[in-house]
Amino acid sequence: MGTLQEALRSMITIHHVKEAGTVTADIHLYCGRGENNVKGLINARMGNPFIMKKWDLSERDRVCDAYERHLDSLPATANEWRVIERMKQRLAEGKTIALYCYCSPQRCHCESIKNRVMA
Repeated sequence: MGTLQEALRSMITIHHVKEAGTVTADIHLYCGRGENNVKGLINARMGNPFIMKKWDLSERDRVCDAYERHLDSLPATANEWRVIERMKQRLAEGKTIALYCYCSPQRCHCESIKNRVMA
């Protein structure tokens, strides 16, 4: 039998935007840059402000690591932390959450968001 932490981690999933409409979850949040044009996704306004300069693994790691540092440097009143707190509340209510970005299934800043929700 898994731990409570493992059970909670399975309640937050990360998906490519193209999967919208095919994922079963109570809450669907778009976490990419810019406006969300996909029906059914709520724009969480948590896009990664760090842009990849080239398409390779080291560059993806650079922008994901930069986002993680950026997230940790934000004040508790920042939108990102308010959204993370709301996600924690929804998990406590037994809701499932799907996060969407264009990076998935590759490394994505949504992993940092998920990790903060689980902290």
